[in-house]
Amino acid sequence: MNIELNKTYRTRSGQKCRIICVDRTAIYSVVGLLETPRGEETATYMPNGVLCSESCSPGDLISEWEDKPEYDRSLLPAWANKAITMDRYGTWHCYDIVPDLTENTWMVHSPDFATIPPSHAPKWKGDWKDSLLTFED
Repeated sequence: MNIELNKTYRTRSGQKCRIICVDRTAIYSVVGLLETPRGEETATYMPNGVLCSESCSPGDLISEWEDKPEYDRSLLPAWANKAITMDRYGTWHCYDIVPDLTENTWMVHSPDFATIPPSHAPKWKGDWKDSLLTFED
């Protein structure tokens, strides 16, 4: 992956990192501002997005950042307006409760969920594990 100045990337752990420098004179020549619960923190990377050369790190940059899509709740059945998610195959589903993320799927503790037809599904190319959209009443 080619890391570019002023672009935003997703880390392996799902954090957002905005690149502010790509030409430092060091092995870790890329500098980014990582969004954390405490605010922005500086992180340095190799040109390929690797945070630490020893092993895979949760802080490695793995893809460009994609903001979650907006979604019109009126397209959902009245009973299933609490949340929507995309599964690992790219199919969107709606729920009457907020599902839990497991390693391989979204788990619901209710039999009520439905598949959203592709014509009404959000247009989004992000990671399925980051697809949860919840709706306030």
